[in-house]
Amino acid sequence: MDFYMLSIGEIEKELNIAPFDHTKHEKKGIRDRIFDDWEEAAEFIKELRNDRNMHLIVSCLGYELVEDNHKVKVYYKITHSFS
Repeated sequence: MDFYMLSIGEIEKELNIAPFDHTKHEKKGIRDRIFDDWEEAAEFIKELRNDRNMHLIVSCLGYELVEDNHKVKVYYKITHSFS
């Protein structure tokens, strides 16, 4: 997919992701990772959502454009399940 041809709204819809709301999420346990472009971010999001580890709950919490909108920061949380 050519993310350079899409608007930010189309990217959000395609990846089912929204801007990260810093006031909505508790900071504890939130991780982030910065990517050079949307293609790398999309691959990471796909991997997060396809993780089939029965003892982990992985949530993609949102994204933020950083470094003058040249990079994508993805926020996610991994919770260990002991059931």
